Amino acid sequence: GTGSTTSTEQVGNALVSAVSASEPTATCNAGFLRPEASLAILFITDEADEAGMDSTGTPAGWYQALLAAKGGDPNRLMAAGIIAGAQPDPTCLKNKDPIQPTPRLVDFLEEFGDNGIEGDVCSDSYEPTLQELVALIEANACE
Repeated sequence: GTGSTTSTEQVGNALVSAVSASEPTATCNAGFLRPEASLAILFITDEADEAGMDSTGTPAGWYQALLAAKGGDPNRLMAAGIIAGAQPDPTCLKNKDPIQPTPRLVDFLEEFGDNGIEGDVCSDSYEPTLQELVALIEANACE
């Protein structure tokens, strides 16, 4: 969809909450995080996650929360974000206005090193980004 019930999309908060050991998430997600399994995340957004307005914390902090959930093993953690990027195409519009940059989400994906993939939300197809994520999952499945 192109709308939400709130004025902001909070990718960082959502991801940290999903792996949180506190209630109510812990009960809802019981058994979701298995020690031996990799964790691949995918997020698609046409909005920024701005400091002071959206998710709390920092991109590095979000990454550290996910990394801790995987026992500190960076090979068990990968992410793809289909976002506007730091300098979006000015012809890519949302509600007749140019789409806004997503610098904190770019920074977040950079935390993953080679296991972070940035796709373009304005692309005609998300298939290349999804294929790249699948390749990462397959490459890390037997490590």
